[in-house]
Amino acid sequence: MSEKKKLGSEKHVRSVVRALELLQALNRSPESTVGDLHRQTGLPKSSILRLLRTLEAKGLVARTSSYGCYRLLGSVTSLSGGVLHDSPIVAAAEEALIDFTSREGWPLALGLPDGDAVVVSASTIPYTSLYHVHSSLYMRLNLIDFALGRAYLAHCASDLRRSLARLAAQSSRRQESHDEEAVELMLEQVRTCGYAVRDPAFEPQSSTIAVPVQVNGRVAASLGMTWLTAAMSPSRAVELYLPRLVLIAQEISAAFGGRARETAPRADVSSRAGVAGLT
Repeated sequence: MSEKKKLGSEKHVRSVVRALELLQALNRSPESTVGDLHRQTGLPKSSILRLLRTLEAKGLVARTSSYGCYRLLGSVTSLSGGVLHDSPIVAAAEEALIDFTSREGWPLALGLPDGDAVVVSASTIPYTSLYHVHSSLYMRLNLIDFALGRAYLAHCASDLRRSLARLAAQSSRRQESHDEEAVELMLEQVRTCGYAVRDPAFEPQSSTIAVPVQVNGRVAASLGMTWLTAAMSPSRAVELYLPRLVLIAQEISAAFGGRARETAPRADVSSRAGVAGLT
C-alpha cells in the first residue's frame, strides 16, 4: 500500500472513531449543545458541527426546540439491531411495563444503577403515540438531576448514598448539586413522599415521577413514568398514577425474586420484597 493510501485509511478510521465518540457523548444527556459535546469529547467544534450534520442526514440526530441543542433519534437503536439490555430484572419487568403503556398511553422506563447514573434499560416509548420523542433506551441519567436517578439514590444505604451523591455532583450540570446539604434534603423529601420528580430545568416540556424497585430490602432499580407537562400537572399525575407505579414496582420485585429463586435455589431469598417509604 502506498504511503498516500495508508494515510488516507488512517484518516478515515479517525473520523469513524470521532463519530462514535460523539454518539456516546450525545447518549449521556437528553440534550447537548456543541459546547457540551466539545467539553466531553475534546473534539474541535468545527469537526463536531460537520459530524452532527452527517448524523442528521442519516436520521440519527436532530436539533431540538432548545436553541443550539441536539439529541439522538430513536433510529440510533438500529446500530445495535434493537437488542435490549440483557438483565433478569428487565425480563421480569417487561410485561408489566408494556401493559401499563398499552392501557394508559404514557411511557414507563426502568433504570439500572451504573456509577454516578442510572441507565435506562427498558422503555415503552415505542408502545405509545402520546409521547413523540426519541427512544430513551440506554440513556445515562444523573443520580441528582433526574427522577429515575433520585428515586434510586434516595433509597440507597446512607454510606453508599453519600458516596454516590458526591460522584454524581461532579457530572451534574446543576450548580446546586455541589451543596451536599441541599442534595441530602432533596433525597430526604423523596423518601418522605415516596416518589421522585425530575429537576424541571431539564426538558421542561415533559415531566417524570419515579419510585424505587427494591428486592429483598435493597434498592435494585427505579421505575418512572413520563408525560407531556402541558397535558397534566405533577400533582394530578401523582394522584392518578403513583399507586399504579408502586404496584408495578412491587410486581417487578416479586417477579425478579421468583426468577432469582429458580436460578439460585440454595440462596436465602426468604425475605419478601417491598418498596421502602411507600404507602
